[in-house]
Amino acid sequence: MGRCADYRASASTHPKPLAARVSRLASPPPPSIDALLAYCKVGARVDPVRLVLARIASQASGQLAPDLLAVIATWSEIEWRRLLVTALQESLLTWVVNRVVFFGLPCPASVLDDHQQIIDNGRAAAYYGARLCLHVLSLMEQAGIEARIIKGHCVGQYLYGDAALRDSRDVDLVVQPADAACAANVLAKAGFAPQVDIDWFKDSRFLKSNREASFKALRGTFEVDLHWALSYRWVPELLNASQVLSKPNTWLTIANKSVPWFDPVMLFLIHASNIISSQHVEMKAHTDVALIFDKLTIEQWRAVETAFEQVGANVALRAITAALRDVFGRTANGLGQPYPKGANIRRMQSNGSEVVDKLIGHSGLPLKYPSFWSNARYTNSWKQMGSLLYAMWMPSSADYSGLPTGSANSTLMLHGALRRLKKHLLRRSHKTAN
Repeated sequence: MGRCADYRASASTHPKPLAARVSRLASPPPPSIDALLAYCKVGARVDPVRLVLARIASQASGQLAPDLLAVIATWSEIEWRRLLVTALQESLLTWVVNRVVFFGLPCPASVLDDHQQIIDNGRAAAYYGARLCLHVLSLMEQAGIEARIIKGHCVGQYLYGDAALRDSRDVDLVVQPADAACAANVLAKAGFAPQVDIDWFKDSRFLKSNREASFKALRGTFEVDLHWALSYRWVPELLNASQVLSKPNTWLTIANKSVPWFDPVMLFLIHASNIISSQHVEMKAHTDVALIFDKLTIEQWRAVETAFEQVGANVALRAITAALRDVFGRTANGLGQPYPKGANIRRMQSNGSEVVDKLIGHSGLPLKYPSFWSNARYTNSWKQMGSLLYAMWMPSSADYSGLPTGSANSTLMLHGALRRLKKHLLRRSHKTAN
């Protein structure tokens, strides 16, 4: 258990470099955090089932709080069924049932029995998933490609003590951007089905505008997500592939074999990168962050704060710590104050237009690939990007929820909207200067 409870963060007085200021302008509070807080209705009318789910799932050891046990004691079978159904939706069922048994909670046996088949299927999948991790690493090693596994069954082994306790159907593989095309070809030749055109990996614009691509395995039962970056270019980059692939200082045993692993600081940054780069993630991802947080010492938490500070992602860190405090019940002094409910978008400087210039360049990518919009993953990413842009820079009274719509025409609309946005920023910065 870490010692973050003894540490109170002090504000840094060092000026931010230009790159950090630009990153901050392009990064509002992560929508995935807002979604989690709204999901549990923290600070308003709390949903007890969802909040209890978060507290149980994030308790790897020790005892549950008395107030939590008092709430659970009043539950009927209906609340227990809703808890496990919600856990299934959030990919936490196996772990939550394990916690229910571990803490001796009064869940009716009939409710547990109704979910036992799903849990057994998940355990069987974990058996193959852990070995799939080793197989993919072996393929990369044979091809001379440096690679690491992040998240998935490996983090289940590290945090939960058993890979089978973390529900997962994908393998997250990280390689250098320069090796992405080669790694994609290796996976394709080994029988993994790419979900994008394999030739796209030869286009540098595709690699710059995206961070990963998926390959189906075992007839779609599993996915191998090939990462060459941990975040999109329009959000702060806490870690790059080179840092993730640096010489490991620890190893993890999974399926009776050792694989290179990460210290708690790097693991926290890896999972935080996923959260701040996503519009929505399952509660499982937030739970992982809470469990990793528990492993941090005072010095390691300082290192995490420094990493966020260096890229100007202070708002994102406040959002993550707000979730740790308000949803998962972490009470460390170092968690700081609640983050604002929206980015302070009125303080735009002229360098905001530079960010938009990059986005304009990225937004033209799908025009070269008419089949781009047939892939739901990338359609959603553009829809999320559009939503983020309008939430950051456009008047709150305007309704832009319909853009983009997921068609080639919507790319043109987004492209035009970005150009209008640049003019808007330049106009605002000119008024500020005068």
